[in-house]
Amino acid sequence: MPSAASGPEPVGDVLKAVSVEMSGPRIITANDGRWGQVVSEEFSYAQAAGSFITGTEALVADAARTFCNENMAPQIRAWEQAKAFPVDLLRVASQSGLINMAIPEAYGGPGLSVRAACIATAEIAACCAAAATTFAANDLALKPILLAGTEAQKDEFVRALIARQGLASFCLTEPDAGSNPAELRTSVREDGSDLVINGAKQWITNSGIAELLVVFVREPGTQGNKGIRCVLIPTKTSGVSIGKPEAKMGQHASYTGAITFTDVRVPKSNLLDGDGFKIAMRTLDYSRPVTAAIGLGICMGSLEDALPYALTRVQGGKPIAEHQLIQRRIAIMSSLTLETRLLVLQSASLLDLGQPSTHTASVAKYRASTNAVEVADHAVQILGGYGYSGEYGPEKRYRDARVLPIYEGTTEIQELVIAREALRPYRNTQI
Repeated sequence: MPSAASGPEPVGDVLKAVSVEMSGPRIITANDGRWGQVVSEEFSYAQAAGSFITGTEALVADAARTFCNENMAPQIRAWEQAKAFPVDLLRVASQSGLINMAIPEAYGGPGLSVRAACIATAEIAACCAAAATTFAANDLALKPILLAGTEAQKDEFVRALIARQGLASFCLTEPDAGSNPAELRTSVREDGSDLVINGAKQWITNSGIAELLVVFVREPGTQGNKGIRCVLIPTKTSGVSIGKPEAKMGQHASYTGAITFTDVRVPKSNLLDGDGFKIAMRTLDYSRPVTAAIGLGICMGSLEDALPYALTRVQGGKPIAEHQLIQRRIAIMSSLTLETRLLVLQSASLLDLGQPSTHTASVAKYRASTNAVEVADHAVQILGGYGYSGEYGPEKRYRDARVLPIYEGTTEIQELVIAREALRPYRNTQI
């Protein structure tokens, strides 16, 4: 793949350019180290869902991995120290199809399937979880517009934004409304032909570099899930104030900050149609498999940190990989990584197939989050002092992983959603 200077091959173009011709057995014997068995394109998508990746998806993974190795890996430590992701590289990533991955081609995106987007996201996260979060946040922010926007809104706020390689932020969380968005207080009221917005948002990804804010607000005199709407606010609008980057435990290169709105005015045409709470929940159904893919990437990267080290580090006259207690850690890491991969692929496949996905998406996000933390912790322990050192990968991966059980719906919220969805078929069944 060409370097950033000469222009990397867009991941979206991989899907258009590849023509896979297979004969004989439908399952290809080739095995990708990270993704397992690869199947031919003619293999039933439903059969492949959650178990295998296709040849084209393997090429998407390889393209994303190559981009990361050439353009990101050498600079990660510098980004950590600067606590910022270079805007110039964001533009290169956008040109390469690694931002807005699941946005349809009709609106300027690469038009990847959710599965392919998750696969690419995991590859990016295996290199740098902060970069994966930065990239994925744009898809998250634009999804409400794709779900509920008019064609005019999609043209102005999706197609035009992507054409100029701009970023957007999804603004749901508030200082007093985190796990329960029904408690949000940011208000909207009508004033002639305008909407006036007042309030504050907290922990907003890309807040300092986004040019569009997709903001969930409350209509006057409403409470709970009712009266929540979604409004589109350009960041440069008068009355919008962006806070400084938060000092975080991990994912330092991902800009996270607060936003305040003081008598912010936008035209009524910037309001999305429909129930804002439902729009937010539908958006999260789409975003949780992608967030789970970030956890998968951390798992994959942690394994790749730990296994070569365990084979070369000698203690007691033999590589530590030959010691049973280390083998136990490796077995746990490998098992949790496989579990995470299968859940990511299955939850993404359901979305691509248009099937109900709330339960599976929450399971994927729940398990990927806890698995990533555990797998990263095992990697730190296997590398010992090197794992604890900031000069090596495991220390960063562990810090980056720790936010996964918190953002995009806490582990506790996922448990509530999973239990609710599991019980749903039995609620009206007499036992």
